[in-house]
Amino acid sequence: REWLRKNYADENFVTSGRKSSKDGGVIIAFGDDPKFIDKLIKQDPYYKNDLAEYEITHFEASMIHENLANFI
Repeated sequence: REWLRKNYADENFVTSGRKSSKDGGVIIAFGDDPKFIDKLIKQDPYYKNDLAEYEITHFEASMIHENLANFI
């Protein structure tokens, strides 16, 4: 959890949590630089201990709720 807290404090992450299927989790991060995201992943304790697989999906939001517009 310390890794998550650090990335929230550094404003790298928007939200995170377990998948309902309980077979992993999801992190939504700020950033469009693949090298930066790769660097974040390599700092994850789950990555360092070979305990997780990662799939990066880049997307461009076409709509956002007005309450969140000032944050993103």
